[in-house]
Amino acid sequence: GVAMRLAVIHGMLYEVKDLIAMGGVTMAASKDPVTGLTALHCACLYGQVDITTALVQTFDYDPSMTDGYGRNVEGTCPEASNCRIALRGEVVGGISNTEAKAAAERLAAQLGGAQLA
Repeated sequence: GVAMRLAVIHGMLYEVKDLIAMGGVTMAASKDPVTGLTALHCACLYGQVDITTALVQTFDYDPSMTDGYGRNVEGTCPEASNCRIALRGEVVGGISNTEAKAAAERLAAQLGGAQLA
């Protein structure tokens, strides 16, 4: 639970995927005993769109699941957050941050190894 929530909060998508692959991770198991925040609540609260998408694709999303403050997952999303779109299972944007970084690094290599600022 704690490892999953920390990986989510810090935007560590690959670590989240590794924790899921190891098994034994559920939304209920990721719930903080004090705040009631699950990994999915945290992903939305901190605007982690890629992680929100991964969690929704992996676990059954229950819109009625609430935290210790009575907020459902969508209620923790900042206004106009792309996480709300991800919760509906829709594709957010055309490219993820990870894909954009990889594309920028390929372009820099093609331009003679220029460093990105």
